[in-house]
Amino acid sequence: GSAEHETVNIRIICATKKPLELLVKEGKFREDLFYRLNVVTLKIPPLRERKEDIPLLINHFLKKHKGDENVEKAIKKNIQAIMSYNWPGNVRELENFVQRAIAFPELQENFFNENKTTTKEFDGSIPLDNYIDNVEKEIILNALGIFKWNISKTAQYLQIPRTTLRGKMQKYGIQKD
Repeated sequence: GSAEHETVNIRIICATKKPLELLVKEGKFREDLFYRLNVVTLKIPPLRERKEDIPLLINHFLKKHKGDENVEKAIKKNIQAIMSYNWPGNVRELENFVQRAIAFPELQENFFNENKTTTKEFDGSIPLDNYIDNVEKEIILNALGIFKWNISKTAQYLQIPRTTLRGKMQKYGIQKD
């Protein structure tokens, strides 16, 4: 809102999974904006194509989110199953996975151990993404039970936005009877 000019030195870093060059050719992305932004291009393959990064990323997320040695041991015990998953959500999905393991220390045994009472250990009989969906659904149901189906408190406990919780409830067909 000022009438005075100010000099600034900024860098804009953008990320997309869409092929911008193709979108420019199809007229779906502004050519002038593409050339203004496209000074340096870094192409990073999806996580499923660089599985060797998974243990490094897990260690980073454990440190970032202050995971304890119990979570670290549980994840290392199941590293083969974790690495065999395709991670369609890429690094964000892997980080969410680590956060869930840290956020629910009381469910760690159910999540990883052989002596599970509520969650079957991953044994390869179903695809890992289905297994993870089943575990996530169970965690959401448990949290909803703890907070007597109060969406706001449950979302806060799960450390996700209410809209995300509602979307996951819809995805898994979770409804209060």
